[in-house]
Amino acid sequence: MQCGGFGDSKEIDEDTTTLCNGLRDAIQTKLSTTFTVWKPETFQTQVVAGVNYLIKIQVDGGKSISVKIFKPLPHTGSPATLISASNI
Repeated sequence: MQCGGFGDSKEIDEDTTTLCNGLRDAIQTKLSTTFTVWKPETFQTQVVAGVNYLIKIQVDGGKSISVKIFKPLPHTGSPATLISASNI
């Protein structure tokens, strides 16, 4: 992880997939659609007062979406939240 900006793009891992899946309903609501294909592919992180995740997810029709998720520091007890979602 890199302070001040997003780090290099990495292949998706289990923790980030779990994070995406946990916010799938919020992402679909934000984009006003429902996806049958849902395959997180790559992600970048940015250290802030927690961690921002920028995640690329493959969806229906071979298209991709980009989502930004904020995961607060563990001691806060707050859940991860969706910041933005857009088509690529």
